[in-house]
Amino acid sequence: MIIQKTRPLLPTVLWAQRRDRIFLTFEIKNAIRDSIKLEVRNPYPLEAMEKEEEKGGALLGYVGTSVVVFSCESLDVCGEEEEEEKEGILMIDDCSVETVGEKLKRQAFGGEDKEEEEEGEECPLKGEKSGQSSKAASPTAVVDSQQHLRSPLSRERRRKKQTHAIELELYNTVLSNQISHKLTVTDKTVHLVLFKPKPTPHWPRLLATREKFRHVKTDFDSW
Repeated sequence: MIIQKTRPLLPTVLWAQRRDRIFLTFEIKNAIRDSIKLEVRNPYPLEAMEKEEEKGGALLGYVGTSVVVFSCESLDVCGEEEEEEKEGILMIDDCSVETVGEKLKRQAFGGEDKEEEEEGEECPLKGEKSGQSSKAASPTAVVDSQQHLRSPLSRERRRKKQTHAIELELYNTVLSNQISHKLTVTDKTVHLVLFKPKPTPHWPRLLATREKFRHVKTDFDSW
């Protein structure tokens, strides 16, 4: 049996900058923090920083570009909300309540409505007896039916992990993530701050290439 692995999803990246740092925001919902992997390839060399300190902080004119490799996993739980909406309470004949699951069962087996019509039974709200048992019409029965339809096993099946990965060749170099970086995880995004070796003029763009990419956008709110 051959199991095909799905390709990682490409997250949308919002970027902004200051003279001394770069802000990257990855739009990923329900990211698992322990699964985040970050690597900065070809960072600004430590040897150059040591020489700059010896010369009073003067820049040595190092030329190069850093590559940011980011990957993480997220938990997809979108299926629960849709099914909960479908299992909402419906009004039947303005006098009884039932869930969608109960309605489907009643329609599948059939005959219940016909038997009630033959016996001449009317709605309990109209003051006469009904053929339905008190347990079926009670709110407790409705709650029990909903819990039966949404079992813990079915919830776990709707939860699945997705992998996100992206590789960005930056316009210039940044410090290694082992030296200095900040990472913040929220319900919808992953925020990353990378620091420049020295305060410099603003980069004209994030990536080394001039080509436009749909998944890389400017974050004007954080600029």
